Amino acid sequence: MRRIISMMMVVVVLCLVRVGFSEVIFKSNFGQGDFAELGWKVEGPWQIKDYKIKQNNPGPVANFPANTQEEGKLIKVFEEVNDPKVLKLSFDYGWGWGAEDQGADAVLLMLLDKEGNGYCFIIGRYKGNWCLKWAKVTNNVKGDEVWIGDDINFNLKSIMDPSFEKLGYVEITREKGGKWKIYGKNWNNWQGGTAEFTDNTTKTFSQIVLLGTKNFDEQVFNNIQLEVEK
Repeated sequence: MRRIISMMMVVVVLCLVRVGFSEVIFKSNFGQGDFAELGWKVEGPWQIKDYKIKQNNPGPVANFPANTQEEGKLIKVFEEVNDPKVLKLSFDYGWGWGAEDQGADAVLLMLLDKEGNGYCFIIGRYKGNWCLKWAKVTNNVKGDEVWIGDDINFNLKSIMDPSFEKLGYVEITREKGGKWKIYGKNWNNWQGGTAEFTDNTTKTFSQIVLLGTKNFDEQVFNNIQLEVEK
């Protein structure tokens, strides 16, 4: 019996070595508490809002109002991860209202180290290769934006649209060595879409920043999760 148990333990260890170890660093659902309770620092007019629609209500979401005269940030600081084998940031996103193909709309978020260096990701709301971009960030300042991906359809219905189904869903994955992949489940009319780029300038990460920008339609986020495979 001891021999069988020992063999089973060896098999388990080998499996762990082969597939790696995935650890959820944090997960934020804005229906489970206010920003402070969930560990987010607020700058600007961010709020948690429930649109209270009758069908397909996504529930409370982080909301940045439309037509503001100021910008804002939601900042989540977490235990530093240094050049993990795999890092995956996933989140729901969308807009409170507005046309599903509003070319002026975009959501932005940054993945940074403790000094404010890292990457900014920009996701638009139209069909075009200019709707998905990334940029290096240095000392919390976004640099030049780089277009990535093909001619993907990023259209997305707003929460207040009578035919709204659900928020968009995106995964941003970084492999060791700086290979990045961005996957959107809702892109191309929910057929999905992927874009890739390579950059290894920043290898250590300890904060995520959601950027609220001056916009026509309310920007929303929810279910933000960061996990790593060490």
